[in-house]
Amino acid sequence: GSWQFALEEDGTYAMVGTLPSDQDYQLQIQIGEHEQYISDWMQPAMAPPIEGMFFTREEDGVYIYLNSRGEDNYFLWTTEETWQFRSWFNPIYRYEPYTNTIIPREENINLCYRNEKSGDIRLGSGAQSVDGEIRGVELMRIPIYSEKLGLRYSIEVWQRTLDHAAFEFWESIRKNTDDLGDIFSPMPAFLGSNIKKVGREDTPVIGYISVGRSERKRLFIDFTDIRPWSPRIADYSHCEMVPDIIREHQYFEYFNRPNVEVGDPVIENGLWIGWNYTYTDCTDCRLRGTTEKPDFWDEEI
Repeated sequence: GSWQFALEEDGTYAMVGTLPSDQDYQLQIQIGEHEQYISDWMQPAMAPPIEGMFFTREEDGVYIYLNSRGEDNYFLWTTEETWQFRSWFNPIYRYEPYTNTIIPREENINLCYRNEKSGDIRLGSGAQSVDGEIRGVELMRIPIYSEKLGLRYSIEVWQRTLDHAAFEFWESIRKNTDDLGDIFSPMPAFLGSNIKKVGREDTPVIGYISVGRSERKRLFIDFTDIRPWSPRIADYSHCEMVPDIIREHQYFEYFNRPNVEVGDPVIENGLWIGWNYTYTDCTDCRLRGTTEKPDFWDEEI
């Protein structure tokens, strides 16, 4: 049989459905009318389950680990992080230019979620196992004071099983990424491939195709699990509440600027006399994330 993959976004092709695991596969890539690439035939590799994830709180931050099994396996682990954060100031009011008034804000732009896929390459093999158990694979180090653990944090790991040739390819990628950097670094390793250009098999191709079923697991960490923890967010280091008193006849002059937001009301002798102000990048967390809660975010702190 054959299956077609559709373009979802630049560089990503996907197919909805499940491929049978009891047969071999070959990937064919068609570029335009006359350029075609094919992979070697591949046998699906089925990843064993991830047994667990855990973290430790150290003086310099938080370390996240994984336990698995795989006496005769080679592994590639990839991770994706998601965390909650708040803007420096929670803006309760906003300026309405059509009526030149300060009105309550309809939506919360103080609490957001941010997502990050790690580019680190984490590899392992059965040589790490004791009686088939792989213990304490380090997945992530979160430095002290990172905003990631300021409220609530989640990390998801994908575990993929590789054959030896694929493992060597990714090990070469890792070495080239980690070791290069100065004139004394080793020369870049040659990257083998299981992909060839049809009709021009001697054409160098960079990349390696694997097929199989991955396993994944998610871990949550609340700030209450690792406190005391005082996040320091560099993007908010300039933030302040400007003490100028903005009166009604000055609303348009100040608050109609694209980078200015309404701050706190100013009270004098028990009477409201105006507002002070701050900056949009200190109030609107959407500039650094999204207010849309992920589907997997199963509880709130």
